[in-house]
Amino acid sequence: MTIKVKKFKKEKVADGAKIALSHRLFVPGWHLSWELRLAIERCDMYELAITYKDNIPIAVALIRFRKSGAPSIGAFCRKKERKNGYAKLAVQSLKPPKKVLFGAGVIGSEKFWGKVL
Repeated sequence: MTIKVKKFKKEKVADGAKIALSHRLFVPGWHLSWELRLAIERCDMYELAITYKDNIPIAVALIRFRKSGAPSIGAFCRKKERKNGYAKLAVQSLKPPKKVLFGAGVIGSEKFWGKVL
């Protein structure tokens, strides 16, 4: 088993967002899916990381930087791959600032963010 994290910055963010969308690394209708679509258009506002397991994308983390205020962060990991640290790898590879906003997401998200940030 091979695990790797690939970071996407600047104009490459659009490529990463397309990979995350095509591999359905989001919950349909939730905020992260909207942010991934926006990242394709406005890649200058984002940084993105994808965790691969045996060359298959299984987790994504996305930071949106704002002109004013704290940046926001979102993450997703395939259900069968959760609790293995794959989303944590993606988040930590982005080196989020100390002050960052995150959404509550699913049950357990607050616990996840408390451990990762």
